Amino acid sequence: MKALAPFSALLAVASASTAAVRPFKVTYDGYKVVRLAVGDEVSKVNGIISRLSLTTWKGAPRAGAFADIVVPPAQVDAFTEEIAGMDAVTMHEDLGVSIVEESAFQVHAGRGPRSPCCVQLLNPFLQLAL
Repeated sequence: MKALAPFSALLAVASASTAAVRPFKVTYDGYKVVRLAVGDEVSKVNGIISRLSLTTWKGAPRAGAFADIVVPPAQVDAFTEEIAGMDAVTMHEDLGVSIVEESAFQVHAGRGPRSPCCVQLLNPFLQLAL
């Protein structure tokens, strides 16, 4: 029993420390997401990403593809200068706002098992099962 005392003390400390841990909240307020046509300028696009320490959504840019680039607020002006003359479309003007808007969607009556159309279709079969 005495051998278990240090283990139980360690367990108590460990559980207390995990209860006090607060999750780290990541925010993308002010971040832009830009879709950039890479064309045959792979090294130029990779250079921009590297110089400005940016990230992409779909991995490394490839020739003839698009690169979806995440641009933090502090880098927006420099990024805009770097891509001047290139084919670019802003996908998210403010990624933080887009995330909030998308996570606030309402559940609608679609084609789930309890939606009116499914209940109407399945009702005769459900009554037979009773």
